[in-house]
Amino acid sequence: ERARVLAGERERAAEAKERSFRATVNRLLGSELALESSLTCMACLRIMSSPATCVPCGHSFCGGCCPPPGGECAECGRGAAGAAVQNEALDALCGKYAIRQQELAQLQKTLRAG
Repeated sequence: ERARVLAGERERAAEAKERSFRATVNRLLGSELALESSLTCMACLRIMSSPATCVPCGHSFCGGCCPPPGGECAECGRGAAGAAVQNEALDALCGKYAIRQQELAQLQKTLRAG
């Protein structure tokens, strides 16, 4: 009788941990989705690649999507006074975002299978 009670308690504890884990994964996915809009190039609508920031407006795009000096910013229409500035910090965030997306997708797949 005691062994059966303990087994039931362990099973309930494991189920509670799994529910907590699923909730945590869902919260992470939600926060990643919110972050995605900040990392998306508004010219090509993909996660930025080699991002650069327009001067003077400060909007960022993929390096290849940035307007040339004297061109217009695709986001606000202001003229770009000078060359765009490479944004290494944003590049690192974009790279890490892609890795996190892959890992979270794998977690979701594992949870669905279980």
